[in-house]
Amino acid sequence: MARANLGGLLVNQGKLDRAEELLRSVLDSGQFHAVPLAQACLGELLIVRGRYEEAETLLRR
Repeated sequence: MARANLGGLLVNQGKLDRAEELLRSVLDSGQFHAVPLAQACLGELLIVRGRYEEAETLLRR
């Protein structure tokens, strides 16, 4: 859960590359309690980067 929170914080700080790497690692870990937060934060990051279709696919999971 801490890594998902850190990823969200990095998004807010504009450190998008590191945030994306961290959030994707949380999603890949399968930690059921952290995945929803990581999905939301990664969705926000993808929207900020203009990757709308990828964000939509991720957020509809």
